[in-house]
Amino acid sequence: KEIARVFDQANASIFVLDPRGVGTLRPKNQVKGHEYMDALCGVEENIAYNAFLVGRSLFGMRVADVLSAIMNLRTDLKPAKVAVIGRRDAGLVAAFAAALDPTIDRVAVEEMPLSYWPLFEVEAEPFNAASIVPNLLRDFGDIPDVLAVIAPRKVFTAGSKGKLPRKVENVVEHPNLFNLEPNGLLKWVNG
Repeated sequence: KEIARVFDQANASIFVLDPRGVGTLRPKNQVKGHEYMDALCGVEENIAYNAFLVGRSLFGMRVADVLSAIMNLRTDLKPAKVAVIGRRDAGLVAAFAAALDPTIDRVAVEEMPLSYWPLFEVEAEPFNAASIVPNLLRDFGDIPDVLAVIAPRKVFTAGSKGKLPRKVENVVEHPNLFNLEPNGLLKWVNG
């Protein structure tokens, strides 16, 4: 709410996008008492795994939804600049969308994992299957490689999960979350 207030005061428009399976488009099915990351009981996980089984990527579909929404926004409103901002899994969607669409001017992500490699550690934390990109590590690289593709545009990361395995020149890291410094986020978007 604080971020929306700060942007509103600055006359900056915010559009909240709900790609498939998120927000108002999220299925209402729920199994109480089970883990969110559980492949059998977690609704989002189940949708992601079912997509994998039919040769689709829920993550890829979400990126396509964001790119479509941005194209429609540009056609209808003709904004001077477009920034994509995402938190956690939505941060990954925002970053991949910016890597694919060079007309996105700014990218800001919060609490986004900075590498997929920790998923392979012995003490790995659960990870949302809906944010896995099939064959990315094998065929392209890791998240830092995706962020590097966004260059020369800068990527602002706030309160990231983990560390970048290598320096990425166009990434500006910040330890605090957006809601702790919404004016800083606005300054970055307008930068």
